[in-house]
Amino acid sequence: MESDIAQKAVDAFMEQVPEDGEASIIFFGGEPLMAYEQIVETSEYTKSNYSGKKKFKFHIVTNATLLNKEKIDFLAENDFSVAVSIDGDWEVQNSQRPLANVVRTLTMKY
Repeated sequence: MESDIAQKAVDAFMEQVPEDGEASIIFFGGEPLMAYEQIVETSEYTKSNYSGKKKFKFHIVTNATLLNKEKIDFLAENDFSVAVSIDGDWEVQNSQRPLANVVRTLTMKY
């Protein structure tokens, strides 16, 4: 999605959010981290235009294969909620996942 279209979408959506409501801005579909720069740009646009005016929360649904320290730091710094999609059995899901060992350790604990 082009930046101007993303910004218009955010503006149109925020107009619909009630004064006492909270907007959920969700990045999903395909693998959103393939458009990481667009996520950064749209998040920055939203913060610069709506912080203090409307409540909003960022969310992302990712298969986590493109996560790295830079992206994890960005998501954490911007208080994103992160949902990890499962795209196959254990072997298929984790064959390209850089954090597979961490995910396996966490899931074995729970």
